[in-house]
Amino acid sequence: MANAIFGFSSSVEINGVAVGELTDISGPSFSKDDIEVTNHGSAGGYKEFIGGLIDAGSIDMEMNGYFNNITASKALIELTAQTTATIAIYDVGHTEYILFVANGYLNSFDISNPVDDKVSMSASFKISGKPVLSTATVLP
Repeated sequence: MANAIFGFSSSVEINGVAVGELTDISGPSFSKDDIEVTNHGSAGGYKEFIGGLIDAGSIDMEMNGYFNNITASKALIELTAQTTATIAIYDVGHTEYILFVANGYLNSFDISNPVDDKVSMSASFKISGKPVLSTATVLP
């Protein structure tokens, strides 16, 4: 039997305020810097590397746009304020909550207004520092 979980009912909070009508959440996406340590004694002329600093990437989200939503104006304020926010991702559809909490700043915000589809918005928060992954039976 598979142990996969259904993504429906996941949520994001920014500074404790829930983001409404989310349609997609992705991240964090981890990567590690490569540090080249090749030297004259490297075997066979092959480059050698060691791992460096870890980048937690970003938390990206897409949501339905609606004009009585204050999300757009809040996002623009965050973007210009140069402040750091606390971003929490959790899954409320299961008995055990999966929770990522990270600090980051809003580094992009887009509004799409197509002629033949819904208005949508997307936001990306660049993570600063180490995010925390935890599981709990009660949301913090």
